[in-house]
Amino acid sequence: MSGALKDQLEFGGYEIDIASVGEEGLKKIEDNSYDLILLDVMLPKKSGFDVCREIRDKKIKTPVLMLTAKGEEIDKVLDWNWVPMTILQNLSVCVSFRHG
Repeated sequence: MSGALKDQLEFGGYEIDIASVGEEGLKKIEDNSYDLILLDVMLPKKSGFDVCREIRDKKIKTPVLMLTAKGEEIDKVLDWNWVPMTILQNLSVCVSFRHG
């Protein structure tokens, strides 16, 4: 999934960094400044949920979009206070927020 998403975003003019595992992603987030973070819920070694919790604990305020291929509503929501949306809905909200 990351390869196709990377290609589409780069085609749209975005600069992209990719991490294959959660620990690598966390390190990149700590060492760099990003406008937006896309996290796969099912990252190996450290889930996207765990990475998100850790960056919030470190007071990193960068907007985060959680991506999932899981279909069950409970898998998407867990105990988080947010509504699942499609990637296009999320990107539209972020772009509106940033430019609005």
